[in-house]
Amino acid sequence: MARRSAAQFRNGAASGITAESTAVARGEAMGAKEGANTALMRRWYDEMWAEMNFALIPELAGPIYVRHHSRGATDPIRAEDYARIAAAGAPGTAVTDFAYRLVADGDHVGSIGRMEFDTGVQWDWVQLFRIEDGRIVETWLPGMGGNSPRVYPNADAAWTGAEVPESTGAATGTKAVLARWYDEMWAKCAFDLVPAIAGPVYLRHDMSGAANPLTSEQYRDALTRVGADWEISDFRYFLIGQDDLVIATASWTMGKGRQWDWVQAFRIADGRMVETWLPALGGTDPMIRHSPDTRWPREVIPAPFHAPRPA
Repeated sequence: MARRSAAQFRNGAASGITAESTAVARGEAMGAKEGANTALMRRWYDEMWAEMNFALIPELAGPIYVRHHSRGATDPIRAEDYARIAAAGAPGTAVTDFAYRLVADGDHVGSIGRMEFDTGVQWDWVQLFRIEDGRIVETWLPGMGGNSPRVYPNADAAWTGAEVPESTGAATGTKAVLARWYDEMWAKCAFDLVPAIAGPVYLRHDMSGAANPLTSEQYRDALTRVGADWEISDFRYFLIGQDDLVIATASWTMGKGRQWDWVQAFRIADGRMVETWLPALGGTDPMIRHSPDTRWPREVIPAPFHAPRPA
């Protein structure tokens, strides 16, 4: 038997551990974490929200649940208290239609969803959650779309910037597309780069409509018209990604008291951004308007979505 050096033993050669097997083990561990986090969020939506069983909240969230939402930039609440608030503030007695898709990456899970209640109220959202020790402990939701002004963002809930999580490393894969979108195009207002990163058709589900297809050139020209005097500063963002979807949580200021806070989802195909979901913007920009005319139809939720309440 050939003798091995001390360096080989330290590197795992003596036990048959290689860099490849270590990477596989790390990937399996991350996959297990993401699978468990996805299962937790399935319960949050399928068992708690779809059934309006708010008594489950202390089992799934907490003990302190920190919310960055349309009512406050940082709102820590006990899970028991949130259960009572959710029950008292529910806009109906039953959920009649509900579909969503999850994006799991490390300690975070994002969702793109829509929900209808028996009162006719509809909510549309992109939301981010952080999971710790098998519980939901933090969420980002600066506003929702749909037809309920009660959940639209307000300036009093503008983020300070500290709410956006720190990045965990260099963006790779589909997240690299978004890193370029933000670092090279948006941060510098270099709108000429839009056709190189998005397109050829960029389908938008946003505050202007549930399905608004633009060519990348049209979107470039629209940004050039409205953003001629924009100066982006204090810009921070955090990305998670799974399969073809990336979800971003971000905040920036644009001068003259204008601030945007958001959670947004993107679909990537062939290295380009081809679809996005942005039902609401928080912050302090008086130009931002939310209208019930932007309510999403069920088809807006990307496949393969999950529907605890089929239409």
